[in-house]
Amino acid sequence: MQITISGDHRGHDAVEGVVGYLNTQGHDVVVQGACDGEACDYPVRSLAVAQDVADGRSELGILICGSGIGVSIAANKVNGVRAALVMDAAHAQGAREHNHANVLCFSADRTSVDVMCEAVEAWMHAKPQPDRHARRVEQMAEIERGTSPQDQASSSA
Repeated sequence: MQITISGDHRGHDAVEGVVGYLNTQGHDVVVQGACDGEACDYPVRSLAVAQDVADGRSELGILICGSGIGVSIAANKVNGVRAALVMDAAHAQGAREHNHANVLCFSADRTSVDVMCEAVEAWMHAKPQPDRHARRVEQMAEIERGTSPQDQASSSA
């Protein structure tokens, strides 16, 4: 699987750790805009990863900054990207199954590389679930297109 990854200066060490793990698993990893520990801007790297995913150059993307918040906000500005900030494997699996997340975001300050690798593994093996989840993902796409989704809530939350 081809995966694009990047991060800012606070996420640099974590990016290297996750890239090493992905390489041992046989994945094709593209690093966008490595900042080698020097100060760099996360929106630029978030855009590069998000565009790779949205344009189909990579199947999935991973972003890491100090809090994880900035990269997730920036990546979600790109149409077709569903970036989720996660804390562990359960969050990552749910983000993929329920929200069809195609970009995973982490806080380098709050999440260890080992936990990130466990989360990435769970996320890559999870499959987007159909039914109510697909309907809600389509509603998110409607928002991207500038239209208002209709509430189709039922007793089957």
